[in-house]
Amino acid sequence: MSVRAEFAIGTDGGVLAETLQSFPGVKLEIGQVAKTRAGTLKCDLWVTGVETEVFIQELGADSTVRSANRLSEDGSWTLLSAQVVGEDIRSLYAALLELDGQLLSATCEANQWLASFRFPDRDALGRFEEQLRTAESAVAVESIDSGGTRRGESDPNGAEPLSDEQQEALQVALRAGYFTVPRRANLGDVADELGISGQAASERLRRGLVQLVEAQVGEQPQKH
Repeated sequence: MSVRAEFAIGTDGGVLAETLQSFPGVKLEIGQVAKTRAGTLKCDLWVTGVETEVFIQELGADSTVRSANRLSEDGSWTLLSAQVVGEDIRSLYAALLELDGQLLSATCEANQWLASFRFPDRDALGRFEEQLRTAESAVAVESIDSGGTRRGESDPNGAEPLSDEQQEALQVALRAGYFTVPRRANLGDVADELGISGQAASERLRRGLVQLVEAQVGEQPQKH
């Protein structure tokens, strides 16, 4: 049975720590996280509570950030794309994938991260917690929830959650304008940004959309 856990993690000494010290009023929400070909981690960051350009400049001087740029805005929130570096964060991400874990959400406010994860069982959760405590100096378990159904995570009719690759493909397609009418981007544009073939991009989008429809409609196609 899957298990969900939420951790409170201090910001001192971790990724983005140098920037966060300069902006005590900032609030961050992490979106998609993916590994780049260069071995860095690319994160979509929703930011509010700061002057965006000043915040981006500070990110550029942060030793844990290789690059950062603005993607879009939505009200008081700004969406940034940042490439983060550091052996600790790379090891945590690798452990998360190895243990079939999933980052459900991560927010930072008042010098503390609240990160929610899901794992296939308690053994995987325990092993990830050990890795997390090795990498981070201040970690506290906020909650653990075994099983159950939460909106956006599982489906009572058996639909599987989106994989990291499917979620990334859908987010790239949405951001690029693949779903707009008329379309502002084609499948080749989406594939190029993902760094995969058009066929692979098509498969990721199709499977991701099928799972989203199953979760909403509640009917799965019959298997023959």
